[in-house]
Amino acid sequence: MSTLRYRIAFDADTAGIEVTRRSLQGLKQTASIAGSIIAAKLAGAMARAVASGAMWNAHMEDSRMRLAQVTRSAAQAGDRLRQLQDLESKSRFDATELAEASRQLQVMSNGALAGARGMQMVADIAAGTNSGVSQTADAVGRLWMALRSGRDAGRGLMALEQMGAVSADLRARLDRKAKSGADFSAMWGAVEEDFARFAGAAEKAAGTVSGQMQLLRRSF
Repeated sequence: MSTLRYRIAFDADTAGIEVTRRSLQGLKQTASIAGSIIAAKLAGAMARAVASGAMWNAHMEDSRMRLAQVTRSAAQAGDRLRQLQDLESKSRFDATELAEASRQLQVMSNGALAGARGMQMVADIAAGTNSGVSQTADAVGRLWMALRSGRDAGRGLMALEQMGAVSADLRARLDRKAKSGADFSAMWGAVEEDFARFAGAAEKAAGTVSGQMQLLRRSF
């Protein structure tokens, strides 16, 4: 009887050890599968990051070439792109769209509005009116061209008025200046004075939740 009890106890212990062994094997297999899945996901994420980086470099090179075509200087295009990348880091606009806006203004204003100061102004207006930076550059460039050539500023102002980028009385002030014989510098000075209310808007927009999400997406 005693022997039987010992045999039963031994069999129970053996069964318990076998169950534990199988459980450990199952855990090991599960961990192995989980590790493989994690490794695969990490590999996929790394591959996407490499592809994204390669695409970003390709876009930057394309932007540099397009700027070089209108500035007729590879060195100037490189400097301009570095300025725009700095602006990108402080706004919700990426460097490629800023480069396209700069290219537009290089042509429309003969470079006068295409540099760091002009692009900061355009980015601020775009952010302050929730408009696209290229759309804003086009509207600002058209007004600059109208005033520079001595034409009526009405058509140039229309797009900016529709965007809410100029105050209601700017048209009247420009009309009065034109009738008094004011030169281009005085006319454009009035426009820049009006635009000044948007100063800092690009950086403020980048600090919002939406702006931070856009900056986060650009970092991957």
